[in-house]
Amino acid sequence: MDILRADQANYAFLTKKDAGLARAKLIEHCFDKKYNILVESVLLSPDDYKMPTLQQAREHGYRVECVALGVHRNLSEVSMYSRQEEQWRVSGVGFPATLDVHNRVYELMPDILANMYEHGTVDKLSIYNRRFECFFDSDKEAGNPILIRERLMRARNSHLNATEMTNVALKWEDVICMMEERGASKEDRETVSALFHNFLKKTGLVTSPQLRRLDSDRNR
Repeated sequence: MDILRADQANYAFLTKKDAGLARAKLIEHCFDKKYNILVESVLLSPDDYKMPTLQQAREHGYRVECVALGVHRNLSEVSMYSRQEEQWRVSGVGFPATLDVHNRVYELMPDILANMYEHGTVDKLSIYNRRFECFFDSDKEAGNPILIRERLMRARNSHLNATEMTNVALKWEDVICMMEERGASKEDRETVSALFHNFLKKTGLVTSPQLRRLDSDRNR
């Protein structure tokens, strides 16, 4: 936490080596004890479907399952910033939101899942939306790379309606309010405001009186 407070921008790079060593020791301990393991990972390369941890788990006799969550881009973006502001609110410091990394992961996910299925990296692959509705389960139907990509996109776009988009707009407003309250930098606030207004432009939604007040205050 002290490192995060001292250098938020480079926190991930400064702790990567030590975190990797700790993670490797923890995984080995779980293998030895035959514990069930839940791995959450950000996959940044098309080759990440190979994931050494998954291969090691299978070598140790584990059944490896991949559960993918299909989330619409608009909701995924605002959720990243919302988590950061909640961290600031609770602990006084927040892990930096990295939009470029988010976008890369979001774009690569369909290909990585398709490769996982095609190359047999996992024993089971399933795809859900945020309402935990299942869009694919390899235990129940055969698939192929094209089908996997198509089902993920269906999960991402499911329940995409005016109500859902309004909820996204409200989350953006909450993020902006929290940033205002904690005194976030002008650059960070302008970045988030630009993302929000781009979202409004694409969806045709109207901002609330609360946000219009914030915009007016900033422009004075």
